[in-house]
Amino acid sequence: MTSEAELNKLADRYPFDISEIEQLVRCHSTITGTKNADTFLTKIALSSPYSYFFLPGDEMRRRVEIVEDQILPSGFASCLRAAMSVDLFVDCANEGHPSLERFLEGVADCGQRGHKEALRVIWDCCSYSAAFEDKLESSIIIDLCYRLSFAADVIISPDADAKGIIAKLESEHDSACSALERSLAHAGEGGYVSKANFFLWAENTAPMLSSTLSTFMHNLLFHGKWVKHRLNFVLFQQPKLDQH
Repeated sequence: MTSEAELNKLADRYPFDISEIEQLVRCHSTITGTKNADTFLTKIALSSPYSYFFLPGDEMRRRVEIVEDQILPSGFASCLRAAMSVDLFVDCANEGHPSLERFLEGVADCGQRGHKEALRVIWDCCSYSAAFEDKLESSIIIDLCYRLSFAADVIISPDADAKGIIAKLESEHDSACSALERSLAHAGEGGYVSKANFFLWAENTAPMLSSTLSTFMHNLLFHGKWVKHRLNFVLFQQPKLDQH
């Protein structure tokens, strides 16, 4: 159990308020527990007692299953977990689980540390899924961000019809992604981009791209409700595409 004094110290060190620190401590305890067989993303989503208030019953679990099984790329959760623990602070003595402070750093890197750190997490997730390649196809990066934007909305929407969501995801993919994929590809060579290419392109051409990850993590952890302090990113909202 983390004391009030310890919570205050953590709130002073990390870009979260006391309420959020309390939730993140609960979340860390859940994901490092050995008795819970849920997936990484499910553990995060259900770690808050408020998840059952916002989406009663097993609805939150169902939402995460839709996100993991039908929206996000296969293996994304494992890649995200690795990207959030990328530094040298992983507690190997704790069976490979990140220490609490490393976990707080990892969550902060997903948005509250600023867009560059969130871009780093996005890049690392894509790199890990591509067998640690140091140059990536632009389509892999843009596709992940597109899917994250959908996943973020599914987590907090009042209603979530799986068939309708997947139909929308597939029907709008090309119109939402193709121009960005071509633009990013031109920032590299031969259709591939380096991390430096990606960072520079995103900063100059698509400054909201990192918010797809930041918003997804914010909604997964805090269910879109915990905004008492100033966020260090702009919450991403799905654009309304013109169908005419």
